[in-house]
Amino acid sequence: MFHPISRTTAALRHLLAAVVTLALVAPHALAHQSITVGDGPDRFDVVIGFTREPIFTDERNALDLIIRRTEDREPIAGLARSLTVEMIAPDGTSTHVFTLRDQYGRPGSYTDDVVLSATGVYTIRVRGFVGEVEVDETFQTHEVRDLASLRFP
Repeated sequence: MFHPISRTTAALRHLLAAVVTLALVAPHALAHQSITVGDGPDRFDVVIGFTREPIFTDERNALDLIIRRTEDREPIAGLARSLTVEMIAPDGTSTHVFTLRDQYGRPGSYTDDVVLSATGVYTIRVRGFVGEVEVDETFQTHEVRDLASLRFP
């Protein structure tokens, strides 16, 4: 026997699950930035952000760098030693070079821990090679906010 309420309930459950998933994933994905490097079949997406976004000072965070082939979105593993990522603080003079390592269980994803101590916009420069393609790209973070702005009371 056909039960329209059961079918409607199932559809609503699927819709709710999709909305919840989007709400959890979208802020993380929207805060990351990407650029495509290379030509033809040697085109790669360089995606950069942080594991905890929005970004606050005085909080352990980590770089989130993802490299994948543009054509099929296949992750490109084994690049931790062929890429250099440097971060320049908002003051324009303080720099930090990340020691990249593979992210466990995420091929083509690289990370390194950091605790940012100044508010403002940081500049991140990614340099090196993905196969034969030279990478030299600069990104700007979103505004890094003071952790004290979240404290209550």
